[in-house]
Amino acid sequence: MTEPPYLGTLSIKPSVRILLLAPTPPPDQGGGEPRAIAKRPYLLPSTEVDVAYCPDAPESYHNALDVKRAIPLVVEHAIRAESNGYDAMLVACMMDPGVLEASRAVRMPVIGLGQATRQIAQLLGKRPEGIYPACIHVTELSDDSVDTYEKLVVAGKRKIRTRGSDVLIPECAYLGRLAPQLQADLGVPVIPNEDIGLKTTEMIAVFGLAREQAWVAADRSDRYSIGLTRFAATVHRALLRALRGLRG
Repeated sequence: MTEPPYLGTLSIKPSVRILLLAPTPPPDQGGGEPRAIAKRPYLLPSTEVDVAYCPDAPESYHNALDVKRAIPLVVEHAIRAESNGYDAMLVACMMDPGVLEASRAVRMPVIGLGQATRQIAQLLGKRPEGIYPACIHVTELSDDSVDTYEKLVVAGKRKIRTRGSDVLIPECAYLGRLAPQLQADLGVPVIPNEDIGLKTTEMIAVFGLAREQAWVAADRSDRYSIGLTRFAATVHRALLRALRGLRG
């Protein structure tokens, strides 16, 4: 049986470079320059992944002020990464700080960890929910791995029982490594967020997908403005006719 002619004809890039940006200070007090990380078995052999940190970024993210502080740092890294030949960048934080702003500043794909994880979760169930271990600060998650895991199990069971959750999302990049064991213990899909984020970013990069060009966005904006102007003029004429009818 022959395949339909439209299958398998899309060409891909033979290799891609991805910057994995952790928008937090480096754990070893080093600088923010990219460094290679170990190969991940689920990535293509030709894919290169470097990790970079933001020395001046918040240590952890809790609110909009933390996110706002990181935005210019993430944008700066995206611009530098694109100029240095990277094909895509993954921002490794579930709050996606600076992802929207960086996407507007460069043409290469800039993917947020939370963004990618939640999109995949929507494919697996109808009621995805985030989970986080109660009463543990994000900087202390690795201090007692047993306690962290047990509290995650409790949080997961509560979401399944009280909210009918059928997919669970660890609400911190660090917790994604616990996903396989959590999935076995809880019986519902648990998204390994960082791994899913990297694979999603690679998929977008190898297919050569990129953000729309500026002239397309400008053209759409112009057409939208024209449409609004015409709509307003139509409403104005209708109101005038109605007023004339009332006076008559």
